[in-house]
Amino acid sequence: MKLKILLASLLIVIKLVFFIYPAIIISLVILDPELKTTGESQLVPMWFQTTTHKYNTWAKEYLQKKYATTVKSSDIAATEWPMFGSVFYLLTVEELQAQNQIDIREKHIQKAINNAVSIVYSPDTATWVKKKWKKSYFKTGKTYLEKENVFYRMLFIMGLASYEKITSNTQYHSVLEKQTQSLASELINTKYYLADDYPSQCYPSDVLWAVAAIKKATTLGITNTNINILITKLLLTLKTAHTNNIYLPPYQINSKTAKVIQNARGCSTSGILQFSPMLDINISKQWYQTYVQHFWKETPWLVGFREFSKEDSSFTDVDSGPIIFNIGSVASLFGIGASKSLGHLDYTVPLTIETVAYGWPTPFGFLVPSLVGKVTANSWVLGDVALLFSMTRPNYAHTTISFDGTVPFSVWGILFTFIILGVVLIYLEIKWLLHLISIYKKRRRI
Repeated sequence: MKLKILLASLLIVIKLVFFIYPAIIISLVILDPELKTTGESQLVPMWFQTTTHKYNTWAKEYLQKKYATTVKSSDIAATEWPMFGSVFYLLTVEELQAQNQIDIREKHIQKAINNAVSIVYSPDTATWVKKKWKKSYFKTGKTYLEKENVFYRMLFIMGLASYEKITSNTQYHSVLEKQTQSLASELINTKYYLADDYPSQCYPSDVLWAVAAIKKATTLGITNTNINILITKLLLTLKTAHTNNIYLPPYQINSKTAKVIQNARGCSTSGILQFSPMLDINISKQWYQTYVQHFWKETPWLVGFREFSKEDSSFTDVDSGPIIFNIGSVASLFGIGASKSLGHLDYTVPLTIETVAYGWPTPFGFLVPSLVGKVTANSWVLGDVALLFSMTRPNYAHTTISFDGTVPFSVWGILFTFIILGVVLIYLEIKWLLHLISIYKKRRRI
């Protein structure tokens, strides 16, 4: 009987955690004045603390077991997510530190920063790109840090630059300088200022992020006289590369001919717009307006960015994430940061509220992103990290367009579902618990 009473009590706690707690968090976000004035919820530092503890648990095991060396190079999520997730974590720390929202002297944050830079720097993490480029490097004699391999090298530069910015520790400065100069020189000497992520695969979003990473490194005393030319020339290439009269950077392109292989998509455009304002705010504003015109979907029930434009056919892949009623999950998640980077709180606020509601917030993090990360990349934390990264992007426009719209009906539906289910289930559990206690007392009297 004692065991049944204990189990009933435990079930009440579980229902409080998974139903009432989410309802409280969603309500707080809906009413959050900070979100409506800055585009960033006042709950972000709390979510960051939870995510940091989860990140440390995952990163410790990832490094100790050398998990990166065991993954197939064809498994995109399991190979790429740990690298860009660790860079996302560092960039989130950097921004929250700039806002005086966190203290990096706290031991668990220090530990997470060190774990993140260790993952970024470790040659083990690069196992998958070494395999993908093996034939090419065998022919040229180059290594994974010396030729193309833009996706990985971009993250390598971005992560090390962010680490140095956060800590003022220059232990990686020489390798950061070498990589920055090397990649910048390689890009400036190509015909279209493009290079491949993987053999014969060039994604403009990654090239633009690479140029943003190079520019970021120049703030740390790394001189690059070509950076302004590189920015101008790359943006010109991306402005003219399209096939469907939608003037947005394509998702995939041939780096040797600048021929578009796949038109603009939501996941890549949302990603581009988080960093393109660093390079050219005016072009970024033009791209954003075009993006909204062709990709934004708004109904009374649901809002978000499409993965594919209204004019293109749609399909789901690892980059798009789940697509719900034509709205891309990754496009909308990163759309939070894209909109915030350009001061469009009219899109940032509803996207944030909706993402929090659909993410199922708990005291242990966001349940849905956590499950997606675990299933695809064997990590309970990388989904949460990506969400916090997007939520904490700075406003490069220095002006804001306020939100004066309404909360999507689906958010209210989720909120009331949590409340009703939570109250009903807890009421029934309490009723059952009281019944068990009554039986227990009667037996004690006998």
